[in-house]
Amino acid sequence: MMHLMLIPESPEMAKAALSAGVDRLFLDLERAGKQARQGTGTWISTQSTDDIARYRDAFPGAHILVRTDPWPDLAPEQLETVLAAGVQQVMLPMIRSASDAAAMCRAIAGRLPLVPLIETVASAEALKQIAALDGVEAIYIGLNDLHLDRGDSFMFQPLADGTVERLAMVTKAVGKPFGFGGMARLGHGDLDAEMILAEHIRLGSTSVMLSRKFKERATGPFDWQGEIGRIRRAVERLARRSADEAENDRLRLVAAVERIVRRKATDRGQA
Repeated sequence: MMHLMLIPESPEMAKAALSAGVDRLFLDLERAGKQARQGTGTWISTQSTDDIARYRDAFPGAHILVRTDPWPDLAPEQLETVLAAGVQQVMLPMIRSASDAAAMCRAIAGRLPLVPLIETVASAEALKQIAALDGVEAIYIGLNDLHLDRGDSFMFQPLADGTVERLAMVTKAVGKPFGFGGMARLGHGDLDAEMILAEHIRLGSTSVMLSRKFKERATGPFDWQGEIGRIRRAVERLARRSADEAENDRLRLVAAVERIVRRKATDRGQA
């Protein structure tokens, strides 16, 4: 099953999204080092530990995942609040070594499943050790910070060049589910979201974040039922592809990413 995750901007958005079939609410507490890493134009979540209780109380049956600050910047008080809040999973970002994830597992001590966020070159290289840790339930591959750490010009280069596929194979080899990246509405995004979804299905991914671009119209009338329904139908259709059809779709994505990278290089040259 493909789990759709959403960072809600309000309880009203969360209610509409969950009613339409979004599977998981993603609450984001990460602050430490994020703006310096991603630049002054980056979006920084304003959610706090108070929001965890607010969403938990409003949606007692919802699956909630919380992203904390990175290790070792994570304050013990933040972690203990998350662990006591009745959520289903905790995510650790910006892992620089397997020891970071191991230390988080020790601090959690089995109270919640951990989802390591693989978004640095170092954590990608240590993935086999990270994925095998007791307490790690699933792996998520973050393409935004990973492409920045690699020096790429476009977020989906790690998907096009086979990096995500290699990481998926490592994760599946230790029997853990994985997800990656984010996607806009089908037919939208710098790289068509349907191309991204097609790779999720080909690789066996089980989760994807609905990005900020997905929600661009959510401040006004937004057809949550229609947009989520389109994704579900696309998942079913893409799962029926032959191996040759899936490979052709992969090659289309690679070509599209290469065009975008060339265009960005041209634009930089003209700036």
